Amino acid sequence: MPYFTLCFLLVAGLVAADPFPGGVDFELERAVTRGPGSGRSHLLACLDRTPDGRWRRVIGAAQNFSVGDQHGYVRSFTFDGSAATVELLIAINGDLYNAFQSLARYQISARLGQDGSWAGTYVGTCGTESVSGRVQGRTRPVQVPPADFTPIVGDEHPRLLFRAKDLPRLKAKLATPLGKAYLDFVEKAAAAKTKDTDLVAGPMNQAVLHQLTGEAKYAEAATAGFMKEIDNEDFGFASTGQVWAHRLLMLCVVYDCCRDTWTDEQRKKARETIDSRLEMLLWNAGGNQHPTSNWAGPMNAAAAIAALTLFTGPGPTPGSPPPAPGSRDKGTSSRGFRVNPLYGQLYRKDSQKIIDLPGNPEVAGAPALVLGTPLTAWHWSGILAVALRGNQDLLANLGKYAKADPVAGDIAKSMIFTEQGPRELAFKFEALPAAAIDPESGIDGDALILGKEPRVAVLSARFSVDAERLVTVAAARNKAKTSIRTLLDGVEVAVDAVYRLKPGRHRVLLVANGESFGRIDPVIADAGAASAGLADSIAEFGRLETACWEADGKPDFEPWFKMECGRSKVFRYHFMGLGIGGFQPESGHYSHDGGPGPAVYNHLARNCLGGHASPFADAVLYIPRHIANSVTGTTPAGAKGPQKLYGQPIHGINSLSLSFLARHFPAIPAEYQPGALWAWNLLTDYKGPGSEVALFGPGTDPVFTFLNYPLEMTAVAPSSPTWPLLWKAPTRGLYVFRNGYGSPDNSVIQVYTRETPTFGWNHPSAGAFTIQALGHEWAVSVADRLSQREEESVVLLPKDDCKGGGCGLTTRVESTPDGSGSITMNLDEIYAPKAAPPLTDKSHIRFLPEPAEVAKQPIRGWRTIAVDHSGASGAPLLFVVADHVTGGGQRRWQWQLPRTGDDHRSTNLKPTSVGDLVYNERGFTCTQGDAVLTVTIIASGKIDLRKPGQDEREIEAGGHNKNAKAGEKYLAPYNGVGILGDGDFLAIATVSKGPGPAVTVNGDGLAAKISVGGQAVAMDGDRVVFGKR
Repeated sequence: MPYFTLCFLLVAGLVAADPFPGGVDFELERAVTRGPGSGRSHLLACLDRTPDGRWRRVIGAAQNFSVGDQHGYVRSFTFDGSAATVELLIAINGDLYNAFQSLARYQISARLGQDGSWAGTYVGTCGTESVSGRVQGRTRPVQVPPADFTPIVGDEHPRLLFRAKDLPRLKAKLATPLGKAYLDFVEKAAAAKTKDTDLVAGPMNQAVLHQLTGEAKYAEAATAGFMKEIDNEDFGFASTGQVWAHRLLMLCVVYDCCRDTWTDEQRKKARETIDSRLEMLLWNAGGNQHPTSNWAGPMNAAAAIAALTLFTGPGPTPGSPPPAPGSRDKGTSSRGFRVNPLYGQLYRKDSQKIIDLPGNPEVAGAPALVLGTPLTAWHWSGILAVALRGNQDLLANLGKYAKADPVAGDIAKSMIFTEQGPRELAFKFEALPAAAIDPESGIDGDALILGKEPRVAVLSARFSVDAERLVTVAAARNKAKTSIRTLLDGVEVAVDAVYRLKPGRHRVLLVANGESFGRIDPVIADAGAASAGLADSIAEFGRLETACWEADGKPDFEPWFKMECGRSKVFRYHFMGLGIGGFQPESGHYSHDGGPGPAVYNHLARNCLGGHASPFADAVLYIPRHIANSVTGTTPAGAKGPQKLYGQPIHGINSLSLSFLARHFPAIPAEYQPGALWAWNLLTDYKGPGSEVALFGPGTDPVFTFLNYPLEMTAVAPSSPTWPLLWKAPTRGLYVFRNGYGSPDNSVIQVYTRETPTFGWNHPSAGAFTIQALGHEWAVSVADRLSQREEESVVLLPKDDCKGGGCGLTTRVESTPDGSGSITMNLDEIYAPKAAPPLTDKSHIRFLPEPAEVAKQPIRGWRTIAVDHSGASGAPLLFVVADHVTGGGQRRWQWQLPRTGDDHRSTNLKPTSVGDLVYNERGFTCTQGDAVLTVTIIASGKIDLRKPGQDEREIEAGGHNKNAKAGEKYLAPYNGVGILGDGDFLAIATVSKGPGPAVTVNGDGLAAKISVGGQAVAMDGDRVVFGKR
């Protein structure tokens, strides 16, 4: 499969000397940490080159640590043809909830595999903490721009939907029947004044028509809608996600197309509004910030689109340079937001990374500091039963927190403010009992500060050092309903700082306020040799940032930096949400909700930057993948008739979206575009010239339809070999086997291994499969956003406390030219105890455990699925699924037939299987029309077949059940055909016209030898083997 390659800017300078031509996406195991005593997170570091060989700014992610932008530079890259040594300097950034910024140095040693993968190890420091671990990665394709691309110069506009050079072509297109249909649609929709007028047929389309016609009325209408919108911040539910993101796109397009008609004041107000919303969405919004979610996907894309709108390309006059580290005066950005990496600790004057703390010469009564162990000489206020409002200083008469050094007998007095109003608070310090201080785990705040109601305690400790020491301080972190302030010599502790303790006495002050605390005293540790290089790293980072800016052509740095951060956020959607093969597995309709924004971004980025956010075969295959898992003419359960193009749901809706098709079309690889055009025509009922109005019907995206519908191209229905009979989306774990295209009788089998978790709406569906053949569904997954593993065709262990929602691991995939093939997956994590930590982190980085650790797991298992399309069995489809589980109790094997009346949010579940279902001693048959599914079960031991609804299971209601409150438990039926047993399962299924071929079985379980018509079936370890009878 060819990769789509791209470039963002062609500039000279900083050319790498090594012979390796591409980039690398490295994954570093547990490489990010806040400091001593805190956890460690994996890091994704994307090393990208320009076509002339220069290393660009590194972009990355450490989602378990923060959703902030991890960015930096390649210090060196040496490649000998098979292995590389790489040095990176990365700025590690926090986010809205994790105020943190530090620098990390990593030295990577990795070997390049024949498949483009990398494996090795790294050593380094994050802040001042030494880190090391494994490295894995993938080669990043060379990024080459389209031949006709020219970089943005200065503040050039229009740039988003099209460039100035495209206007003659688009004006000619507007004069075609397609263009006239578009113009007619816009005029009629505007006259109708529907609720969607402002978003769909209003300002954005009017702005486009202003550029294409030059008529003032369109600019005036677009501007009126724009000015109304920038004063509107009442967006209702999910405002900063799907709603605000969509409206911000409109603002950007109108600004891009109509700014030439505005006054300087209008342009200034527009830029400030767009920039402010950009910063809010990019760094300062709440909600589910995982890039795959239906909230963050549109939100990040909207911010990235705004950044594309506002950045200025290199021009004759250099723009503002990057800020030097330690040069900025304030912590909030120029827009007043709390988070902007360029205003973080690394760039601020008031947060130097090495802080000098002079010692008090009076050391009497101050025990010597023992690094890494709890302090011992504590004094405290006792428990103060008050609920403070905000941060208040309780030591006003003792010099306030900045100077106070209280010991036993000191009396503190202050005026405090509570919910009941102001009052005076006084308390006396006393020695903290030695029993409250554990020599290893320190002070347990929950044991010391008793009670669930809000409580306050002030603690003070002294210690001394006899020589200068460089130390770090790991302070207790704030959490829900709890604030813990830690001050060292009156300075608020920062976890990413190093403190130079001068000889003498020093003091620690703690203020704990809240309900639940955990450990509250800090760990003071040796900063080690790592701290000595921190100042040098800061200076080097500044030099590298300036050198990159100069090589980029000296654009105005901050808008350019925001553009890069936007690109990084949208790349994360591709890496963590889609992956190779173009499958986004968020369940229900949310699999469609996360992607419209990134799809638009890629269209715009082609014009502004020369390509997409990702160079991999992910978004470019999103539309082809939908076509590859769809069939024309299938009649789904409950449908009134055959569907034009139907993709069975599996971990989300799989049917094609017309708006997505219009937005993605130019990015689709050339070999798939004629087939995608065929699907576009089929779904809109476009019959050719004279029926253009059909292209602007319900569900379409008018502006992208006009821009991207290819008038010169001939639609060609998909067919093999151009369209593969095995579609692979390995990053997420979707595999689609089919026997052909173009017929309602085609069979399509989807298998989902769930290689990575979905950090949005999702199902515990690793190992699930679906089948459609001969015009009907025969095995189904769940279409709704809510699901339990009991609703998939999998093996359950009802009496064991298994994780269920873990991930599978594909170990083998095979295929033949006729669409036959097989897939084997390891399901150990599915059968692991619920308490076992996940193998994949929030960045979708997965380092496999050592074999010795895996061997300790009490329950393990694998599943193999095989498909035979050869017809040797006498049926057009022969399907085999084998399951092997070691350990655990009774198993329940399940096959989910299509059904109606199945509502996952109701306690009143009464599903009805579709078709004529008949049971026999070895399995069952299901008949729909003249097509028959025949399933034969071979188990280790006696078969105990259970009909749908025969058994029940207990469910705890979530927050979306119609007839039960969250947390309530109720009984629901097992919906699928079930087989109870204690060993392995082997199922043989055929779909045929009329009765299926005869099946003979010799032996039990996976050792059985089976004949299906003229086809022999047997297991060879975990592989299904087909052969002539």
